[in-house]
Amino acid sequence: MREELFQPRELKRQRINECLAEAVKLPLCIVQASAGMGKKTAVRDFLEEAGVRYFWYSLKEDQCDDEWIWKRITEVLAQEVKEEVREFLGTCFPKTPQERQNFIHQLNRSVQKETIIVIENEYQDTYSEEFDFLLEDIAEAELDHLHIVLICQRLSGFRCGKLILDRKCTVIRKNILSFTEEEIGTYFKNNGIDLPFKERKAIYQYTEGWTSVICLILIDYMRTGELNSFFSAWNFMKELVFDELSETEREIIMKLSPLENFTMQEAIYVTQMPECRIELQNCALETNFMEYDMVTRTFRLHHLLRLIAEKEYTDRGNSVNEVWKRSAMWEERQGKMTAAIQNYIKIGEEQEVFRVLESENALELYRTIPKVFENFFRGVSVEEKLTHLKAYLIYIYYWEVYGVMENARRDFQETEKYFYEKGMDKSPQNKRMLGEMLIMRSIMSIDDVGKMAETIQQAYEVLEGRPSEIFNERFIAMFMVPELYGIYYSEAGKLLGSIEKIKEFSRYYLALVNAKDSGWEWMAEGEYCYLMGDVQRAVEISEIAFQKACFRKEAAAIISTAFLKMKCYIYLGKYTELVECLNVLEEAGSAINKRENITVLYDLVNGYIRQCMGEPGIAEWLKNYELISYNNYFKITCAGSVTYGRILMEEGKYAQLTAIAEDMMEYQEWSSSCYLRIKGGVYLTIAKYHLFGEEAAREELEKVLKVAQKDNWLHCLWRTPENFYQF
Repeated sequence: MREELFQPRELKRQRINECLAEAVKLPLCIVQASAGMGKKTAVRDFLEEAGVRYFWYSLKEDQCDDEWIWKRITEVLAQEVKEEVREFLGTCFPKTPQERQNFIHQLNRSVQKETIIVIENEYQDTYSEEFDFLLEDIAEAELDHLHIVLICQRLSGFRCGKLILDRKCTVIRKNILSFTEEEIGTYFKNNGIDLPFKERKAIYQYTEGWTSVICLILIDYMRTGELNSFFSAWNFMKELVFDELSETEREIIMKLSPLENFTMQEAIYVTQMPECRIELQNCALETNFMEYDMVTRTFRLHHLLRLIAEKEYTDRGNSVNEVWKRSAMWEERQGKMTAAIQNYIKIGEEQEVFRVLESENALELYRTIPKVFENFFRGVSVEEKLTHLKAYLIYIYYWEVYGVMENARRDFQETEKYFYEKGMDKSPQNKRMLGEMLIMRSIMSIDDVGKMAETIQQAYEVLEGRPSEIFNERFIAMFMVPELYGIYYSEAGKLLGSIEKIKEFSRYYLALVNAKDSGWEWMAEGEYCYLMGDVQRAVEISEIAFQKACFRKEAAAIISTAFLKMKCYIYLGKYTELVECLNVLEEAGSAINKRENITVLYDLVNGYIRQCMGEPGIAEWLKNYELISYNNYFKITCAGSVTYGRILMEEGKYAQLTAIAEDMMEYQEWSSSCYLRIKGGVYLTIAKYHLFGEEAAREELEKVLKVAQKDNWLHCLWRTPENFYQF
C-alpha cells in the first residue's frame, strides 16, 4: 500500500531556475535533452515560480505537417493578437521569406506584454524545415516582448549556431538539467531518506544525474528500505533507449560497452564494423546517452547504457575479454603503451604485458603507473620473474631508485634466494642471468661501498666484460647527482678509501652499461680534490668530465660535472669564469632532453649557484620551498636541502635554516653519512650564530670539526670568499 500511494516530492532546484531566468531573456531558448531528463518539469517550475505570462504549445506525434503546425500556432496566438493579425493567421503557413517577415511584423505589433511561448516535446518527431525557418527568423528579429522556449529531445536540422553567437539563442542541455550529487542527497532527504555518502555517490555514478532514473531508484528505495536494486531504472533505460536502437546500433554499442571512452578509429578496429563511422555519429547527435568530446575526439556511453549493453553482450555468449584485447592491440598500434598494458592486465594477459615491457622503454613505463605495476608484479610467480628477467629487473631498479626501497629489496631478495636455492647460478646457460642479477645486487648495495664495488666486479667477470643486455646508459642517472660521494663517506677518517671504492665501482659499472666516457668516471677524483683543497686540480678534472658528458649528451652528468666546476670557481673567487660556466651549462641544458626529474636537478644546481652569486633566476618552486624528490639517492644526499639552506642564508631566515640543517642530519642516521653531518652542521652553526650568539655557534662548530678534521676536510670549508658565503 505504501508503494502504491507513494508519490515523490519534486525538488525545486534554484540553480536551474536561475539558468532559465537568464535564458528566457533571449529571443529563443532551447531546452534539449533525452526523455526523462525533466525538461518539462524544469520549465513549468520556473514559469510558475517566476509568475510570467506564457502559452504552452504542444506538438503531437501525428500532427507533423505544416498545416497542422500552423493550426496549433493559431490556436495559441489567437488568444493574444489583434483582430487584423487573426485574419492573417487564418490564411496559410508563411513559407516564403516575405510572408515570414510580414507575419513577424504583425506579431511584433500585437504582442505588447512580456510573453513566453513554450513549444513542447514532440518537435523532433514533427520536424518541418519551414517551421525551422520561421523560428530562426523570429529569433533573428528579436521582438520586443516575445520569447520562445523550445523543448525537444534532439534538434534535427535546426540551425542555431549563428543565433547563439549573436546572443539571440541559448541551449540548455543535459549537463545543466542533470541532478548533481548534492541535489540527489537533498531530493532523497525531502522524501524522508537521509542517504549515506557512499550511496549518494553510487546513485550519481550509476545515473549520471538522469532525473527520471533517480526518481525510480527513490521509489525502489522506499519499497525495499535500502539501495539494493536498480531494477526499475535498468528496465526504464533498456526500454527507452537500448531497445529503440537499430540492430546494427545495438551490436556496435554492445561491442564497445566495456570501454570507458573511444575514438572513431578505435571503435572501427575493436568492433570490426565499418558501419561505426555513420552509426556512432547518428547516436551522438540523436541521443544524450552517447557524448562526443570535440577536444579529445572521443565518444563516451552513459554508464547505465554501458552496463545494459555489456550484459546483453555477455548474455549472447560473448566475452568482453576479446573487446579489451582488441582495445589493447589498438592502443599498442597507436604507441599508447601504458593504456595497452592496463588493458592487458585487466584481462589477465600476463605474457602480453611482458612482451610490451621487454620491447619498449620499460623504465619510462614504470614511471607512468607505478601502483598498477606494483600490483601486477605482486601476482607474478618467481619463475615468471626469472623468465622475464629484463622486465623484472628494470621494475626492481625503478622501485630501488624512485619508489619504496624496502619493497624493492625484499622482492629481489626472495627472487635471488629462489635462484640460488635451485642451483640456477651453477648452470652455464644461466651465466647471463647471473651477471644481470649481480649488477642489480651491486646497485642495491649503495649504502656499503665496499660490497657494491666487489659485487659489480663479480658481475663484470661473470659477463666477461660484455655489456649488460638490460642495463644501459639510461641507468647511470642514479649516480649523476651532486656530491653523491656523501652517501659512501660513512666513517670519519676513511674518505679517501670511500673515494677509491667509488672509482673502482665506476670502472666496472660504466663498462657494463656502455657508458665509459660519460664523464662520471672522473667525478669521484674531482670531488676529492675539491674537498682536500686541491681546487685547481678539481677544476681541470671537472672540465674533462663536463666535456665528455656534453659529447654524450648525458643530461644528469652535464649538470653534476658543471656543478663541481662552478663550486671550484666560487672557492677561487673567479667570478668571470663562474658566469661563463653557468652560461655554457644553460646552452648545454637547452640542447638536451630534460625530463621532469632532470629538470629538478637542473633547477637545484642553478638555484644554488645563483644564490651564491646573489643573482635572481631561481625556479619558482625553489622560492616557495617546495621539496621535490628527484630520486632516492638524490634525497639521501639532501641536495634539495643544500640549495634551500643557501637560499635561506641569503634571505636571513635562520629559524628555517635550523630546520633544514636538522633534516639533513636526520638522514645521516640512515646512511651514516659524515658528509651530511658536516654539511648540516655548518648550516646549523651559521643559524645558531645569528639566533643565539657566538657561544652556541662554537659548540655546534666543534662537533663539525671533530668529524671533518679526521679527513683534513677543513681547507675547503673556511677559505671561501666573503662575497659568496656569509659566515
